[in-house]
Amino acid sequence: MATNGSDNKRSGSERLTQRTGTDDAPPRSGLATRVQNAAPGSVDPISRVRNVAFVRIAGPPRPFGLRHRVDGAFLPPGLLRVCRVSRSPRVPATSLVVSASLVVTAALGLTASTGASAAVAAPPATAVPLAAPARLAPLTLAATAAASTRRELPLVSTVAAERRVGKAIGHRRVARSLQRFLGKNLAIRVEDAESGRIIFGRQARQGKLPASNMKLVTAFNALSVLGPDHRFATTVVSGATPDAVVLRAGGDPLLTSADLTELAKRTTTALVAKLAEAKQRDPGSTLSLDSTFTLSFDDSLFPAFSNGPGWSRGYVPYVVAPVSALSRDLRTGADPGRSAATYFGTQLTKLAAAAGVTVRFSGGTSPGRTVASTDAASLAALDGHSVEQAVRLMLTVSQNDVAEILYRQVAVGRGLVPTWANSAAAAAATLREHGISTSRLVAADGSGVSRYDRISAITLAALLRQVADPTRTELASMYYGASGFGPSLPVAGKTGTLAARNGRYTTKPSRCAAGIVVAKTGTLHDVVALSGIAPGADGQLKVFSIMVNNRNERYSALSTRRAVDALAATVTGCF
Repeated sequence: MATNGSDNKRSGSERLTQRTGTDDAPPRSGLATRVQNAAPGSVDPISRVRNVAFVRIAGPPRPFGLRHRVDGAFLPPGLLRVCRVSRSPRVPATSLVVSASLVVTAALGLTASTGASAAVAAPPATAVPLAAPARLAPLTLAATAAASTRRELPLVSTVAAERRVGKAIGHRRVARSLQRFLGKNLAIRVEDAESGRIIFGRQARQGKLPASNMKLVTAFNALSVLGPDHRFATTVVSGATPDAVVLRAGGDPLLTSADLTELAKRTTTALVAKLAEAKQRDPGSTLSLDSTFTLSFDDSLFPAFSNGPGWSRGYVPYVVAPVSALSRDLRTGADPGRSAATYFGTQLTKLAAAAGVTVRFSGGTSPGRTVASTDAASLAALDGHSVEQAVRLMLTVSQNDVAEILYRQVAVGRGLVPTWANSAAAAAATLREHGISTSRLVAADGSGVSRYDRISAITLAALLRQVADPTRTELASMYYGASGFGPSLPVAGKTGTLAARNGRYTTKPSRCAAGIVVAKTGTLHDVVALSGIAPGADGQLKVFSIMVNNRNERYSALSTRRAVDALAATVTGCF
């Protein structure tokens, strides 16, 4: 016998109740659900809320884009599977209750209880709804979430226009919009900086290509092993014969032409003094008679330079180049050490000639390469630049050559010959000594240019937690700033590779995080990464790592970067 179609339809609340596994309280028509005189613990917490609309979420969330405000934070509706959406006619259009998973509640910085009781308060008056008119509806949860035979999902409250939320969720437009840029090969890790509580993770244990996020490892290790105040001295020492002088490189990544000119002045003064001493002690010596010195250079601190393992041909020398322990103005070329030594020799020759001293090059037209004795007497020295200064330049503008020099300096600081293999081993050993997992780490180089580099989001998050620790004073410059400067890590929309001029944090929805997110960028042709630190909606620092590999190249790298920026902005809960 035919029946009225409405007889076969259950109310939305009844459908919701069945999906939450609760059959104790029959719904009342026209209301979301009303339960009276129910024993504590016998009813799903959802069924104890009246006069509200329900969205039942099944499965874990994927925070590709947190677009709907939830108590000052945001929920990723587009990537959550919606089972049912029902609404009482008496429910205001701006009132919504979302049943989400524990990880979403944690990611939003909200308090959730898995124990005896939990109360969800009305959204704060400062919350901004996503659609006008903005009207806060009273929301109460007189619930006792007692332990039950199944895992209950907590409630979070939100203020949003139901139609807009339903449309975004039902059609998964947010998901499709972001996923086309980010793809499926995506690693995410978000943790509370102080407690280490895991807020969200996706493929976080897998080793991914980090691109320039590898510079975080290089910076951490350089500051930890060498210290922020360590300086890379460049010296001039006596050679094997009385008339020989040697320019000895200290691996200063920031050595400039002006520095070499200053060192030439100091060397001239030293040579004049040495010549006067020789004439007084042995007037008949060759040095005393012709007043001539022979200049060589020693850049043996680093092994003979070569391309790094996994460097693409197209990247050399425009993106990265083999580095030498001696170079000036970050110049590269066939032999940057000889080029820098020749510049120094030219300046020294002019200055010395004015003082009545002759300087010749051991290699004829340029200084020859040699290895000075470890106990050779120092004639002149330049203190050079500090580790902190080098790290600042490397992180702020993502300078690859500085990264490769620091990568080797860490090995030198650990007493190793800085070959590629030893430098990789030193990088991993330093992280392990500080309690950071290296199970998926391959530090093939220091800049992140190598296609062999791998690191997990877990490792980067653990590293950043130590950067955010104010007791790790040697790391303070990375996030808190030092020496009168702000963070050496780029600040969203303000400095370095995250500056507005690079198109970062200038558009919705990430624009609200400008000046808040502090992070290291990473880009290869198929990789976009961003790892850093930001205060969450609860006022506590959060660390995050996002690495997109094999990005969809139908879209521009900037589009992918902006999608990643939006993800990072959700950590702050600002939109």
